[in-house]
Amino acid sequence: MRRTDGWWLGFLSLLAASTASSAASGLDHEYDAYARSTVRAKLPGDRSIGWVCMGSGSPTVVMTAGAGDWSVAWRKVQPAIAKTTRVCAWDRPGFGFSDPSPGTQNLVQTEADLEAALKAANIRGPYVLVGHSLGAYETLRFADRNRQSVAAMVLVDPAFPDEFRTLARDYPGVFKLQSSMNNQNARDLQACADNVRSRSVEPGSAGWSDCVGDDPAYPTKLRRRLARLAADPARFTTQRSFTTWEFRDAELVLDPHRSYGDLPLIVLTAADTPDFPLAVAPASTTAEMKRMQVELWTKAHDRLAALSSRGKNVIIAGSMHYIQLMKPEAVVDATMRVVAEARSRATNATVAGIADPTGTIGSGIGSTH
Repeated sequence: MRRTDGWWLGFLSLLAASTASSAASGLDHEYDAYARSTVRAKLPGDRSIGWVCMGSGSPTVVMTAGAGDWSVAWRKVQPAIAKTTRVCAWDRPGFGFSDPSPGTQNLVQTEADLEAALKAANIRGPYVLVGHSLGAYETLRFADRNRQSVAAMVLVDPAFPDEFRTLARDYPGVFKLQSSMNNQNARDLQACADNVRSRSVEPGSAGWSDCVGDDPAYPTKLRRRLARLAADPARFTTQRSFTTWEFRDAELVLDPHRSYGDLPLIVLTAADTPDFPLAVAPASTTAEMKRMQVELWTKAHDRLAALSSRGKNVIIAGSMHYIQLMKPEAVVDATMRVVAEARSRATNATVAGIADPTGTIGSGIGSTH
């Protein structure tokens, strides 16, 4: 039960191959910077959200990983961006180094935690938001609620609003596979919570490694810290709650009136989809996924880019869903482009001695609702 981004479940085979390759070559020291949080945001209820922040400068890049992932998902791009400006990646409750949460882990709650964690950690804007896959949902909702603090946005092969009802209607084979895997993830996480609570799995066992998501490529310090965190069954019930809400979050993020004016916005779209092993899905599902990529996925990303008059959708050749791992330079380049544009706009507004009409030179969070 190795948790990865829950919605693009066919990518599991590619991720497994990548993990095996890393393990064969020994420890992967790209993980070293993620062995602990660099910033802890204390929230009500005696819990905290973990951040890994690097670099300095403004605007601050805020990175939100896809479903089931945490800040390590940005390990190939965050250090490069940090050479130019401050960049902070956060962990949702129950993931990475963030504490579990007793609350329902739907989009409304996780995005509220993001807002609260930025404030509690004094991570000031303006912000450039970067979200991968389902992380686009928190990214969009945050921008909706804090428009004056958002200077630019990059969406990395994002999920789109109302995605799963669309798939169920038009691409039933893909939806069936994703639903099956999502349900299995939820069952596995519940089993992990039950087994850790009853101590029927212990460190060193196969079941323990599956629950922790232990990767032989992780440095020793990271593996030990994650193992200590996994001793709390609430970690798995929190993850399970998030998992069970993934499909419904696609409806919660719907907003027919959403518009971002002339916000610098780049959407990065993967050019290809995986070929599923027959043990995972029939050949017809692979074919349906590839058809969906052309007929639905790319066009949905065009609509996301059209939320801004300056938005663009860029197809990344040679990449599948995890663009930040397969083509990290594409994510770095897109982020640096919008950072430069945000800086230019802020400078021009300051030189002109006028208030920035989009609010992109603001420094904090304030809801527009």
